[in-house]
Amino acid sequence: QAYIEAENKRLENDPSQFSAKEIIIRIEYKHCPNLTIIDTPGLILAAPGRKNRVLQSQACAVEALVHAKIQHKETIILCLEDCSDWSNATTRRVVMQVDPDLARTVLVSTKLDTKIPQFARASDVEVFLHPPTCVLDGSLLGDSPFFTSVPSGRVGSCHEAVFRSNEEFKKAISLRELDDVTSLEDKLGRSLTREEKNRIGVSNLRLFLEELLQNRYIESVPSIIPLLEKEHRAASRKLRKVTQEISDLDEAKLKEKARLFHDSFLTKLSLLLKGMVVAPPDKFGETLINERINGGTFTGSENFQLPNKMMANAGMRLYGGAQYHRAMAEFRLVVGSIKCPPITREEIVNACGVEDIHDGTNYSRYSLST
Repeated sequence: QAYIEAENKRLENDPSQFSAKEIIIRIEYKHCPNLTIIDTPGLILAAPGRKNRVLQSQACAVEALVHAKIQHKETIILCLEDCSDWSNATTRRVVMQVDPDLARTVLVSTKLDTKIPQFARASDVEVFLHPPTCVLDGSLLGDSPFFTSVPSGRVGSCHEAVFRSNEEFKKAISLRELDDVTSLEDKLGRSLTREEKNRIGVSNLRLFLEELLQNRYIESVPSIIPLLEKEHRAASRKLRKVTQEISDLDEAKLKEKARLFHDSFLTKLSLLLKGMVVAPPDKFGETLINERINGGTFTGSENFQLPNKMMANAGMRLYGGAQYHRAMAEFRLVVGSIKCPPITREEIVNACGVEDIHDGTNYSRYSLST
């Protein structure tokens, strides 16, 4: 809850006022169905005119986001309409762009307790409870809309909470449903039928959705079982492989594996140095520029560096012995470009010292020193 409130405060200062990034909440409880519920942002009705361009842009962005979430054919759409006239299809208009026949849409009219007082005649209530086919397609999932009212107020122990426990909130919902039924019967001047009562309240909506979910599970069993069997076979193979690897974790077998790897590495390294074309150059080879970046650069005096154009095969991606030859050629060119410092006769004479085993002059050592 704290994270959501912090995000809301952050978005208040954001020009778009909303984010497409999902907040994922995992809820587990006894007999919890395997169900993913996506709560999309509410649609925005922006007034026309240039002065409302920002709000119009936000409305388009929200509508695009809702489209993306409900376009999957397996998704059941819970379309919440807050209107007392079914011809004003605010949310339904957006839903029907994805589900034209409302074949996978459950239509719910919310805030029923605030709408009942708006009707002056019983006939208006009848039309509201039973919208004509010309207004609402009969192929609607569930055949007709549901009507719900939810008591306002939070559940919790904070000072802003209206309900102190979930049980208290559930009891308030039940009382609200009874009040809605009573108010409708008073407006109609008759008792509601069983079918009509089954469409009133959050409890009945929940029962319908649970039954719908159960039916979808049953319908999906023939297609799910082969997938589960395939996953089971793959998991069994992986388990056998891991079990075999665990059984091989003893000192003798590990030493043997290390020896085999050592021999294989040296064999392949020898072949690589001798020259081969098996390994793809674009994956394992290096140009001279790559080689200098990854391995360093031969530099002469005053950090002199040979230009790439002076090196043969500089642009080729080489590896193994070919790369070794290019590196040695670069080394020879760099060494050959180094100017030797002047040597005085005193330095030459001082380089002629006395050896450990005799007092003769070691000219080999003398030549290397100078």
